[in-house]
Amino acid sequence: MEPFFLPENIEGELVIIKQHQPHEAKALFDLVDRDRERLRKFLPWVDSTQTLQDEKNYIGNCLDSWDQQTIFAYSIYRKADMELVGVGNVHSIAWTHERCEVGYWIASEFEGQGLISDFVRTIEKTCFELGFYRIEIRCDSKNTRSAAVALRNGYQKEAHLRSDSVLNGRRRGTLIFAKLKTD
Repeated sequence: MEPFFLPENIEGELVIIKQHQPHEAKALFDLVDRDRERLRKFLPWVDSTQTLQDEKNYIGNCLDSWDQQTIFAYSIYRKADMELVGVGNVHSIAWTHERCEVGYWIASEFEGQGLISDFVRTIEKTCFELGFYRIEIRCDSKNTRSAAVALRNGYQKEAHLRSDSVLNGRRRGTLIFAKLKTD
């Protein structure tokens, strides 16, 4: 499959997914900063996002990656009121193999509303329609909420990589879930 661009804006049932933009830096930083301790349990980048400038740099890197067709990073908005609730992306793209990974996080105040599940369903539908055959979701083996999103949306658990990395000084495992276009 030849590389292509994902849509910059995608509408789901509950969410609106928009390509990151520089004007969102403060709102994204505030989401991270309010939920820093919870997020850093599972995500390696939290400690390197200490200032608004760090968030601006992140968005700039996301836009560069978008242009290079290596990562498509999105802000996730609750459709009902256009409140920014989290971030999702398509990354680890293997164009030749028609495979990608979907990642996501949501601020704790918005958990349990079905927003991340809607993000997954919406981005998955788009990826499959555009030609991907396999989509993976990977998460920390102790992140039960993220794993539940994958299972709830029909992803099959394919692996548990035991102690495969170190995050914030502790060994962690990784769960790998996948869905095929034919599932």
